[in-house]
Amino acid sequence: RTTDGPCRIERLPGSDRHVTCPNPMTVESVVDEVLAFTAATAHHSVSITGGEPLLQPHFVRALADSLAAVGLSTYLDTACCYAAAMAEVAPAVAIVAADYKLPETMREPVEFADFAAAWQAVVADRFIKIVLTADVQPDRFAEHCARLAELDPQAQVVLQPATPRGDVRPPDRSALFALAAAAAAVLPTVRVIPQCHRLLGVK
Repeated sequence: RTTDGPCRIERLPGSDRHVTCPNPMTVESVVDEVLAFTAATAHHSVSITGGEPLLQPHFVRALADSLAAVGLSTYLDTACCYAAAMAEVAPAVAIVAADYKLPETMREPVEFADFAAAWQAVVADRFIKIVLTADVQPDRFAEHCARLAELDPQAQVVLQPATPRGDVRPPDRSALFALAAAAAAVLPTVRVIPQCHRLLGVK
């Protein structure tokens, strides 16, 4: 996919001031921007997110390889449903955050088999992220967690209460605790982490 308009880059972290660059950017120009950014501020890794990065696997692989060549790790945030693209990209990234899309939270659910195939292609450190809304019920959620545990008994899972937006609402507190308990019953590491950038007002 492509998007209209120029790229917007915030060169001073948290300033909400942006410069524009031609779209699409080249791998080299992205690396130059990242190097300028990290020269002033130390970072754990460079996050590649979207949209869906795996829709552009050649670019993502080239970018990750180029960042690795200058000593920077990459963190891939993905819906984890394109196995062939994941197989191409995964060897070059350090961390994969794989969104497991619950059918209750999606207009067009992702097939579990597609998620499983892409997950199995990951060779980096990895964890599963699950967005929770008020529509997610503990009994059904427990079934999803059992399938994930069967896929990978050692999977680390982050539960992310949805940020209120439009008609979307997160689970209430009692439901959130019940969902976390259902996950912890079958998976070894379960954390509840909201969308921190939303809480901080970071765009």
